[in-house]
Amino acid sequence: MTDIRLDPDALPVIDIVALAQEGALLRAEHDTPPDGIPAFVTAAGWRMLCARYGGDDPHGLLTHLGKAVHRLLAHAAQSYAAEHRAGQAAPASFSCPSDLFEDNGTLHIAFLRDTTHPVICSLIGTKDHIRDLMETPFRDD
Repeated sequence: MTDIRLDPDALPVIDIVALAQEGALLRAEHDTPPDGIPAFVTAAGWRMLCARYGGDDPHGLLTHLGKAVHRLLAHAAQSYAAEHRAGQAAPASFSCPSDLFEDNGTLHIAFLRDTTHPVICSLIGTKDHIRDLMETPFRDD
């Protein structure tokens, strides 16, 4: 895996915990590798995956999604490393052609910083799903 540097202060801020508790996003892997970034998928993206690949076995779907996520994040890191010199901070998002959500689709990975914890996360989905989630106003509970 290629190491890249993400600048937390340059990333969009989002309340990962609240969105997960509300069901607006879900983990995209069983376990995050020790040197990895936690990955999430939007609820709309999860529904697309269930419809596309069968939602009869959510555990199995999550296992396969986790493997795909690890490959996608590695691809994003390798692509970035090939195009930029060492030490330069990576961009907050990455796009690539993918049939994960739809035939001939484009997959987007947004790197975000959690509002309450000093954690960088990745959000994987379609451009529309990520945009809609980012535009969702957060409740003040």
